[in-house]
Amino acid sequence: MVRRLALACISLVITIFSSQPLLAWGERGHDHVAIVAARLAEDELGPKSSLTRILREKEAMLAHLANVPDIVWKQLDQVTFESNSNTHFIDMEYLSSKPSFATLPRSFPGMVAAVQNFCKSHEQEKICTELPTRRHDAVATAGSAHLRMKQLQMMMLSALQQAAQAKDKTTKIDAVNEALMVGGIMGHFAGDLAQPMHTSSDYDGYERGHGGLHGYFESNIVDALDLQLVSQVYKAALPRRELQKIKASIPQELRGDNDDFAMILAEAEGLDSHQQLERLRMIDKKFAILKPSSNERGMRIPAERKDAASVAVNFRPLITERLGVGAQVLADIWVRTYRLAGSPDLSDFKSYFYPVAPKFIPPVYVTDLNIQ
Repeated sequence: MVRRLALACISLVITIFSSQPLLAWGERGHDHVAIVAARLAEDELGPKSSLTRILREKEAMLAHLANVPDIVWKQLDQVTFESNSNTHFIDMEYLSSKPSFATLPRSFPGMVAAVQNFCKSHEQEKICTELPTRRHDAVATAGSAHLRMKQLQMMMLSALQQAAQAKDKTTKIDAVNEALMVGGIMGHFAGDLAQPMHTSSDYDGYERGHGGLHGYFESNIVDALDLQLVSQVYKAALPRRELQKIKASIPQELRGDNDDFAMILAEAEGLDSHQQLERLRMIDKKFAILKPSSNERGMRIPAERKDAASVAVNFRPLITERLGVGAQVLADIWVRTYRLAGSPDLSDFKSYFYPVAPKFIPPVYVTDLNIQ
């Protein structure tokens, strides 16, 4: 009796901790995505661009901002916590049986329709049981990181346009500070979409015996890598091979400089990451797992794995590539947004503004179906 009670308590503790919302990449990973993106944007714009100087001077701030959605916003009230959490991923399986540009929705109303279609043959899924009474909450459960990227890119564009049109220095400085803040926060979601497990409803691996893989991969393994990681990510990302591959996958009619390019590029990034899921599982199985996870009777027992430091080298190529993908996508959006704003002259910009804890930016597209 005592033994059964002890085992039940252990299972309960494991279930509680394994069900906690997961961060993405941990602080180090998001930091590296933002810093590398700043250097990639600098390489794209050239040394004479006024934005180049600003990105170099502000890269540490941008790295901090890229962690805000996890470190700051997840410490707020429960309603804000839930509203924030559903913007960090996109579960492809809920939106399409065969995810592609032809099947994935690019608006919240489109997501509603996609989840309703999914639920016709998956009535017992939690997302489906909630759908009749809590449509917005249920559909948000599928994630909306691609829509979040569009929202933040449009905010950044508006701020840069204000800077371009400003009649006085104070207004211009405030507008540039706003653009940098939103752009830095955007970096978080670009990083999220580069993480394969942020594109699947099996976000922590329990459906296939890989339970606990999410945090092990993006935090434990990343933290175990040496200090060469950021330079390796930059060197791998600089040729922009992955970015060109991702762009090539986008249908020709969707590649123009339009209001949706950030969302479309983010969706393409998510699709690319989704294709890396099996690769991640194979690395985990071959080098890390000692005993597969179990998920019987609702009790999640994570897989037993080797110490992260002893196997980190085997994950390094995938981590370097995925962090590089996030940085490439982020840099591309920053540069294109700046150019859409008319490439304003920011040579006179100087500011010590450092938003340590920016206010939460609500995902308005979830509550306002008029926003496409």
